[in-house]
Amino acid sequence: LMQIKNLLFQPISLNLSLDGCGLHLNAREAVEVLDHQVSDEIKLAAARGLVSLIGSTADAIDHALGSEPTPAGTTADIEVTVSTDSPKKGARR
Repeated sequence: LMQIKNLLFQPISLNLSLDGCGLHLNAREAVEVLDHQVSDEIKLAAARGLVSLIGSTADAIDHALGSEPTPAGTTADIEVTVSTDSPKKGARR
């Protein structure tokens, strides 16, 4: 499955591949379609920044974090560091 999300604040209509059906997305709406339904028009719209095209949940996490996709069958370790140190009053950075 591929998730297609309209990144515009207005509706957009795109054609799906092979079956001749159209896809209408309202502003900021997201839908999932099968991989083989993603047309060249949808890929071009994603390249132009009109829609977001994300393959799966794992790909979505990688996309959000800006990292490389995790190979299938493995998990990604994410390390989060929280600093409790606050700058001293009057200190310059």
